[in-house]
Amino acid sequence: MLACSDLLHPWRRAPALLALCLAWPLAARAARADAGPSPSPNRTVTLAQALDAVPKAPLREVARLQTSAARSAVDAAGAWPATTVDLSTSLRTARFTPAVSVPLPVFGTISANQGAARAELSVARAEEAGMELSLRRQAEQTWFELARAQDVVVLAAQAADREQELAQVTQSRFDAGEAPRAEVVAAEAESRRAKAEANAAASAVFASAAALCGVLGWSPALPLTAAGGLPLPRDLQPLPALLAHAGRHPDVRAAEARVGVGAAHVDQAKLARWPKLAVLVEASIDDPTLPGSDLRTGVGIEVPLLGRTGEAITTARTLQRAARAEQDAMTRELGARIVAAYRRVQGASERLRALRDDVLPAQRESVRLSRAAYKEGQLGLVSVIAADRALTEAERGMLDAQAEVALAQSELDWSTGGMP
Repeated sequence: MLACSDLLHPWRRAPALLALCLAWPLAARAARADAGPSPSPNRTVTLAQALDAVPKAPLREVARLQTSAARSAVDAAGAWPATTVDLSTSLRTARFTPAVSVPLPVFGTISANQGAARAELSVARAEEAGMELSLRRQAEQTWFELARAQDVVVLAAQAADREQELAQVTQSRFDAGEAPRAEVVAAEAESRRAKAEANAAASAVFASAAALCGVLGWSPALPLTAAGGLPLPRDLQPLPALLAHAGRHPDVRAAEARVGVGAAHVDQAKLARWPKLAVLVEASIDDPTLPGSDLRTGVGIEVPLLGRTGEAITTARTLQRAARAEQDAMTRELGARIVAAYRRVQGASERLRALRDDVLPAQRESVRLSRAAYKEGQLGLVSVIAADRALTEAERGMLDAQAEVALAQSELDWSTGGMP
């Protein structure tokens, strides 16, 4: 696929690039007022640079901290239950009675707690990988939008030049008495319309740049230029091979890890049916009814009577089944996304080839012939304007197809877990 720059003569870029150069200093002053990390001193960013900035994005840091917290929770889950210390005295007899109750983590309660924490860590790790993959997709797609907006500026400037040239030709024919005043007015109106669209296209560039900055955590007022152009279509793997990647997606792995969390909660609920044991040590100090201090020991048993442990087990098992259903639904959804993105890549690529190889050459030739015939007085202005608009629509259509291919390829990469 050809980039938009391959379709345009270099001198056609001048009006659009001049407009951007004049607008950048204002945005740059606003960016300096709101200081933030800058991708590069010259305010240009390639697709590779945008993707390299993803690991430093704010949402990526949030996911990293959540994983770190889950990792610490594994160690915390190995702690023994809290020890109870009781200090008491009596009113009638001057004695002091300290007592200590030390719970015993029997029946594998600590192992169950650690198993649940490790399962939660697996979820956090998968979600962190999913967050990075999603941020890469957002960075790609917003960068594609910025690149497309820049190419639209060039196309709009080219169309404005064509309409201005046509208005000049119409004015010359009117001065020579070969065209009515109505054609002069119509040509001038068309020229002004094309200039207004060119100005609107230039504004859209800054909106797309702000969206990219938002994904990467840069200052939204920073003026950016997407360098390198939209990517070319690439050869796709067979659809069955791509569908095989659905089960490796981070979101599917996270759902699978949540099934493990459900299983760990089932184990914890089952252990809650067993009694809890504790060693009791009590001292009676300076008891006047005794010849000396005394020490009493024993074992405390906490029985879960009326604890509704059966309902807790049922709840945990239901949540585990829900996690399995989520995993299955996620796998099916990703399969559908893979097929949809695959078909969009195919459709947009076919449209792109048709516009590039057949439609655009014919539309350019139509504009050339219609203008030549209009100058010779053999064709009306309406036909020339119609040919110009058809060429503009074909150029925009090719650019849209080019962007659609890039966006669909990005969606396909995300759906397959980053596997091209």
